[in-house]
Amino acid sequence: MAAHHENIRRVYFEHLDEFYRHCPPGNLELIRQAVFPAAAQIAAHFYEHMMQREAAHHFLSNELVQQRLLASMTKWVQDVFAERHSREEVASFVDYQLLIGQVHARIDLPPHLLNEGVRELKQDVARRLQDRDIPAATLVQVTQQVHLLLDIVAALMNESYFSNMVSTERQSQSMQSQLIGSDVAIQCERLRAGLFDWLRRVVMLVYQQERGDISKLPRLKHSDFGLWVAHKAEMFFFNSPEVAEMRLLIEQADELLETMVAAHHQQDRQTFDTALEQLNETVSKASWQLSSLVDHCLHTDNARDPLTKLLSRRFLDAVLQKETSYSIRNGLNYALLMVDLDHFKQINDTYGHETGDRILAEAAELLQANIRAGDFLFRYGGEEFLVVVTDINELGAVRVAKKILAQFNQHAFSLGKAGTLTVTASIGLALHKGHPDYGLVVKDADAALYRAKAEGRNRYVLAG
Repeated sequence: MAAHHENIRRVYFEHLDEFYRHCPPGNLELIRQAVFPAAAQIAAHFYEHMMQREAAHHFLSNELVQQRLLASMTKWVQDVFAERHSREEVASFVDYQLLIGQVHARIDLPPHLLNEGVRELKQDVARRLQDRDIPAATLVQVTQQVHLLLDIVAALMNESYFSNMVSTERQSQSMQSQLIGSDVAIQCERLRAGLFDWLRRVVMLVYQQERGDISKLPRLKHSDFGLWVAHKAEMFFFNSPEVAEMRLLIEQADELLETMVAAHHQQDRQTFDTALEQLNETVSKASWQLSSLVDHCLHTDNARDPLTKLLSRRFLDAVLQKETSYSIRNGLNYALLMVDLDHFKQINDTYGHETGDRILAEAAELLQANIRAGDFLFRYGGEEFLVVVTDINELGAVRVAKKILAQFNQHAFSLGKAGTLTVTASIGLALHKGHPDYGLVVKDADAALYRAKAEGRNRYVLAG
């Protein structure tokens, strides 16, 4: 994939280099005179046009356009038609368009929206050129050059988009084939036990309810089992009929729970007993579907970091793209916790890399024990871990961060014959708040981690 990316870069560098070498400087100056003073208006018109398209509503809002995109688009319009006197400037421009294509892939922006936007942009620039006192023959030539330049740029972004989409899809497929291993089978067995434990707890709580307040009862969709089905099962068992069936059974179980509460409050014994029987049957069916998935498991650990057995960083894009889409579609946030072990270099220097590796593996186990089945834990690099906490609000995410910090402070890490050691951690916490580009929340978490370390370590910082 890296070779393919470099090939795209080389081909479009040649296209653009040729364009700048053969386009008369006077023509580019005419374009700049029409575009540069009106760049902000061109950007505003662009977004006004795009906001009229229903397909764009998923990616654009008035607030997002005003706060982030309008200024960026204004700068981009000027950048496209800027002077470029060297091959280095052309190469830098190509790299920037490749980056934009990667962002489009991250937010899963349909290429037809980009292409429609470019068509509108061509028409807008052409109208502004026509309003200027330019000889007819020159106007035709200049307009053609505007169209050619924008076509090259759009094609470059689209090439980058498809290259990154293919890469993400391969990551997702690799996770589907590689993560269906014995560890998932073990987790399924734990989830099945948790499923029946949920049933016992809610039935007991229903009997204790005096006013039939369903809001105080734990829904199955919010249990470890429900979160695992919503966030991980679809990725591990793509297009699996068992997963689709389990989603339906979770909805049915929560509906039956509401029926039981209402019947208990109304002292309707017959309806209560019928709903309880159906709830038992629904939970049993969900357990059978989970067992069916276990039968499909294949033993392999290729998707995991060899030391910690956690997900490797190369699968992060696939997970975050899915979680971002889920978050926007359902109006539910997720949080990123970037966790860094404090003074880890000093540990390696003092006790040796073998001991350092042992502490990393132990830290991974500690983190895994303090997150839910529906959350994701990655070895992000070196002594850094990344937790994707699903279906969470700010208060809940802060609780998770505090809990992890407390666990690190209480845990005695093994040094072998040298005894034990307390290892603290710093956490950068960021909440996804609806933006389709998940790269922003990663940057926020990274910046928050930097602040946590700068402010003394052994703490969390919540991104603003």
